[in-house]
Amino acid sequence: MLIEFCVENFRSIKNKVTLSLVASSNKELKNNYYTIKISKDKQSKKDIKLLNSVAIFGANASGKSNLLLALNQAVFFILNSQSFQPNQPFSVEQFRLDERNLSKPTCFEFKFIKNEILYNYSFKVLKDVIYEESLDYYPRGRKINVFNRNKNEIFFHSLKNSNNEDQIRLKIYTEEISKNILILSLANKIKVQAIVEAYSWFQQCITCLLNIIDTGWITSQLIATNTIDNNLFTQLLKCSDPNINRFQLEQRMVPYEELPIYIQLDIKRKMQQNKENVILGAGKIEGYTYSTGIDLNGQSKEIKFLLEENSAGTLKYYGILGQIVKVLNVGGVLIIDELELRLHPNLSKLIVDLFSSEYNKKNAQLIFTTHNTNLLDTQNILRRDQIYFMNKNNGGESELYSLIDFNVRNDKVIQKAYLEGIFGAIPNICLEDLLCQ
Repeated sequence: MLIEFCVENFRSIKNKVTLSLVASSNKELKNNYYTIKISKDKQSKKDIKLLNSVAIFGANASGKSNLLLALNQAVFFILNSQSFQPNQPFSVEQFRLDERNLSKPTCFEFKFIKNEILYNYSFKVLKDVIYEESLDYYPRGRKINVFNRNKNEIFFHSLKNSNNEDQIRLKIYTEEISKNILILSLANKIKVQAIVEAYSWFQQCITCLLNIIDTGWITSQLIATNTIDNNLFTQLLKCSDPNINRFQLEQRMVPYEELPIYIQLDIKRKMQQNKENVILGAGKIEGYTYSTGIDLNGQSKEIKFLLEENSAGTLKYYGILGQIVKVLNVGGVLIIDELELRLHPNLSKLIVDLFSSEYNKKNAQLIFTTHNTNLLDTQNILRRDQIYFMNKNNGGESELYSLIDFNVRNDKVIQKAYLEGIFGAIPNICLEDLLCQ
């Protein structure tokens, strides 16, 4: 589970911001956090309370999406830098409104729990150079530095207690690792247990949906491979359109000439390799919804619709629903930018409520940005520590802060107060001033 994520000098984020999922001592909405046990010492464990969802509100261009993009890019670097070409730069845009920041590295930091053990991983990058990288973990509650990197200087704590074969392997990687390859990315080659565990957490537990317009193929793939609970998926899909009775994937043959050109070229290449001459077409998986209609005799009949014939809102909901059901089934962290896009407010609320319901048996977490102020209900939907605001100051810097930082009465209507500007993070709009210009 994710404890916190920090980033500094990334796009509109100049100074370090921290998104924490640690629950406060507030007693409200007890279903909105989990009590997780982590190792304290050899014989005992201690509790930590983590939120199951966090919402980030703010004006357009305040930096909400930049925060999620930073997290997504950091995970991408961790999982893929081992395949970077020599001198390949990290695709990171620093804070550009202060030119002094262009020569400073961008910093990422994660704190998370896996198998009841706390991990702390961080790295700093500038252009094609990793300036710093460090991994700590806390077995039995005691901090152990697994490795520490300062540009080309790398120290493995694991060298102290490893056998000769492991020492030789680690020394080879220490001497030959490229300046733009993260040590964590080499987990499967280095084979140090703590590094392997940390890498697998990033690989298995974080899912980012930042461009959610065309994610339907992901959901179709999850259904086709029986990765998700199809019954739960269908029940939830009906919430977007009560006329949907059921959903089904079907495979049909697509004539060769109707295939996209890149698929045609791929088929030709494979046929040349196999010395085949006949091209009939290719299989295509398509989704269909079924609703009850009336036939020519006035009798009830099930009518079949292509998935693409449904509304834009239903298609968007379908696109993210697969990942929602998956993370509820197996656990992990799901990150969604603009959750409410094309969705009715009640559907957005349903998604948030799922993470504090009995369907969430694996302690999954949801992090999302939104403009849906109906979710600012601290009596029924979100705790105060689940609500974050992103505000851009006069210097163009994005600042992140929580509602819990304000001294707010329990009975205060948060939605009204937010729209009145009490917490900041709203557009500065004055129609009278515009008309006077």
